[in-house]
Amino acid sequence: MIRTMFSAAALIWALPVAAQTVTIATGEQVEVTVSDTGVAVAGRSKAQPSPWELWMGGEFDAGKHDDASGTNPKAGTDDGVGPNAPTPAPDMLRIRLTATEKGNALLVIENGYAEGMIYRARMTSGGRSAPTDVCIVLPGLVGIEHWPFPIDAMTLSDIRLVPWQSGDDVPCA
Repeated sequence: MIRTMFSAAALIWALPVAAQTVTIATGEQVEVTVSDTGVAVAGRSKAQPSPWELWMGGEFDAGKHDDASGTNPKAGTDDGVGPNAPTPAPDMLRIRLTATEKGNALLVIENGYAEGMIYRARMTSGGRSAPTDVCIVLPGLVGIEHWPFPIDAMTLSDIRLVPWQSGDDVPCA
């Protein structure tokens, strides 16, 4: 507990606000590293959605996850239905903003860290910008957020790694 508190305090003091912001456009992929000194963009490229993302996009388009909204997360697990989720690269966040076949927005975050990843998000669509709810991205897994409309860009801020273990709550805010 003391170690966790010290680590959290060190992150608060060490990370400048500007270093915590990453903006991504639809159709783009960004690779991000998180360290004691801040958040750094390690690479930026055209998004290459995985078969799992394409399948999940179809699931969202069909309304199969409409009950997973706001602060009510729903797990998209590797349960033998559909393709398996990608395996995150160690010690990296890989973030993609893509569109489903119907044009809805998907934010996909591969978390290759041993801690959970929390962040704030602001979406921009049609020249308008607004904050949006997002959930923690569990350690070593892929998180996916869906909006039933197009989004031009997403700005992620206050990106932090936090302790999380099986059985803990899945906070959304």
